Amino acid sequence: MFERFTERARQVVVLAQEEARTLKHDHVGPEHLLLGLLREGGGPVAPALESFDITLERVRGEVVRIVGVGNAVNTGQMPFTHDAKRVLEVAMQEARALGHNYIGTEHLLLALLEHEDGDGPLTAAGATKSVVETDVAAALAAAVAAGGSRE
Repeated sequence: MFERFTERARQVVVLAQEEARTLKHDHVGPEHLLLGLLREGGGPVAPALESFDITLERVRGEVVRIVGVGNAVNTGQMPFTHDAKRVLEVAMQEARALGHNYIGTEHLLLALLEHEDGDGPLTAAGATKSVVETDVAAALAAAVAAGGSRE
């Protein structure tokens, strides 16, 4: 499943698992994917997240407030919840819809926004899918124009 993921997107998944372990959860959910995305902190999503003042500390606090800290001790593979799997599937669909042959952090962010459906830390900060799409497209175009890569 992850063969089309960029290095940054793969790192988001690894960091999401670390976040779940840190919070002593026995699964990886969309909230952990968002924390992983924020911890990764780069790529074309960084300007969009910064423009809404969405920070790792703020979102982690929200996750702890809503979900709490668990009591699981997990050192092996962590299962992904149905919702987390759905976010990864939607990220693939977002990439296809944009004509991209890779899945990057921008697709994960758009999928997380769709998953929130108006109720979550991203939308609470004022982020909407249409605005983020515009911000990400601008960041991608600027990176390509500067001779860099999309990620």
